[in-house]
Amino acid sequence: MSIDTTISLALAIIGLAYAFVGVLLTMHPPNSRRAKIGYYTVFVALSVVTLTLVWAQAARSADAQARIERIQNENAARLNRANAEIAQLQRELPPQVARSGSDIAGAIRGLNSEPSEADRAARKALHKELVRFLERGQQHRDKLIDLLDYSPEKEQELPAEFRAISKWDAQLAEYVRLNLGDERARWIRARLPSDSRAPGGLGGRKVDDAWRAVNSNMTKIEQLLSEYPEL
Repeated sequence: MSIDTTISLALAIIGLAYAFVGVLLTMHPPNSRRAKIGYYTVFVALSVVTLTLVWAQAARSADAQARIERIQNENAARLNRANAEIAQLQRELPPQVARSGSDIAGAIRGLNSEPSEADRAARKALHKELVRFLERGQQHRDKLIDLLDYSPEKEQELPAEFRAISKWDAQLAEYVRLNLGDERARWIRARLPSDSRAPGGLGGRKVDDAWRAVNSNMTKIEQLLSEYPEL
């Protein structure tokens, strides 16, 4: 059970306690000073506990909002770094890398003549598959951000998400190897220097590795999509 659920349940129980004490006070009015002090003490105690729980709930909400804003700011900064890295990679990428690969790579290279129907089909197939990999990467990134809440229930889902990211990573590298060549596949596997830590520095090494793999692959997929648009 998460902390927020526990607080909500505690507030509901206190509400019932208020109602019970009110009914009890109506049915059995205090007829002595000691009884009045007892009722007074109960109401004060319930009020103090209620105020404490409401404050805790408000503080957690404010912290969650601040965390969301921090992640959004980090994502904006990450996007700027990714754009700069893409520009740098485009300047540094050896020409032979772009010329290597399979027959599909040859079909999707920059062509001096009007592309044939086979060229268009090959480029469309490549573009469509890369978009699918990019969409899966976005899903993995959103899932990691959600799991970094680190409530007990979500923490149990991390191992399965690590395996899913590893499978997606391997499938992307293999697809690029088969369609664009070994050089491009090695380029995909090489992680970018940025995005080495998960949002807010949360998580351990496995979380950081998964986060870096997702963001590095997405950046490179976006570069491939810009290099190989549909004809």
